[in-house]
Amino acid sequence: QQQGGYQQQGGYQQQGGYQPPPKRQQGPDQQPQQQPYGQPPQQQYGQPQPYGQAPQGYGQQGYGQPPQQQHGAPPQYGGAGPSYGQPQQQYGGPQQHQPAYGGGGAVQRDSSGNILPIAALTPYTNRWKIKGRVVRKSMRTYQNAKGEGKLFNLEVLDKTGDIKVTGFNQECDSFFDKIEPGRCYFISGGQLKPVDQRYNKTSHQFEITLNRGSAIDETEDDPAIPKQEFQFAPLPAIETMADDSYCDVLAVVAQCDEPLTYTNKAGKEVTKRVMHLADKSGKSIEATVFGSGATDDRLQADVVLAIKGAKVGSWNTKSLTLWGDTHFEPNPDTAEAHDLMGWWRHTGCSMQRAHISVSGGGGGA
Repeated sequence: QQQGGYQQQGGYQQQGGYQPPPKRQQGPDQQPQQQPYGQPPQQQYGQPQPYGQAPQGYGQQGYGQPPQQQHGAPPQYGGAGPSYGQPQQQYGGPQQHQPAYGGGGAVQRDSSGNILPIAALTPYTNRWKIKGRVVRKSMRTYQNAKGEGKLFNLEVLDKTGDIKVTGFNQECDSFFDKIEPGRCYFISGGQLKPVDQRYNKTSHQFEITLNRGSAIDETEDDPAIPKQEFQFAPLPAIETMADDSYCDVLAVVAQCDEPLTYTNKAGKEVTKRVMHLADKSGKSIEATVFGSGATDDRLQADVVLAIKGAKVGSWNTKSLTLWGDTHFEPNPDTAEAHDLMGWWRHTGCSMQRAHISVSGGGGGA
């Protein structure tokens, strides 16, 4: 037909413009499957999870449980505090209390809002205040180009770690006499500086030097703060320790000499006492106590001794040195100490022991 224009099968009309071919109607079985709105992508594969049902594996061992319960540690009772048998927090404190050096975000504070955990102290902490237990104190005099002076040292502990506190002259007069080891105190103000590991046995990387703006005030006892923390090293481990390092030791006094007083090269009288220590490894090591501790009547044979910060040395054989500020506890009331004493009375006292030597060998004792 010439009227109306040329028509070609397929829908092209010369007059009236392009018209697409009609769409083919799809039956119900040809409709594409669509993902229901709001359904999580992971449920497109495999069997969908019924709504409201916990994921597969939830509540089973290893899913959503703390790591210590995946390795045989007993569960927590009461929902608070560490599991029975779980070691106490060691020096340095939990990871959340360890901000990066130089500052790196907010620091988690005590629930009271103004007490900072000891482990979180850095030189960049402003207007800080800590609450801790004084586990040790000592004082000595010194002489330099400026004349004579005096200083005192404290070791302060909370549940996150410990730190050394030092005060000079005026601070000695203000604070030393009113501080009693074993009690809890608020301490604020002072300068934080890197430790000198030759004289600092704490786990903290900084130490506090008190100044005129410092304050120390006694507070009520806090049972959450431990009395003392030890990280005991078995005697065989001391064989490989470097000289001038420090370690904690739990051992039986197998032999204890009488105190001996002598004059050193500087012309000063010094008192020392030599002991031989043993533990369940069958090894023994010589330990020498200097200063006022050498005359402590509690040091005697057949006593379990917990030593904090003994200095490692060697002269043909490995040895330990306890200076005047070294802390030790005879017969501590702990399960580990009682177990060691039981071993000593039934087996250890009659066995042949080997001295710890520099190379790891030994001779009879």
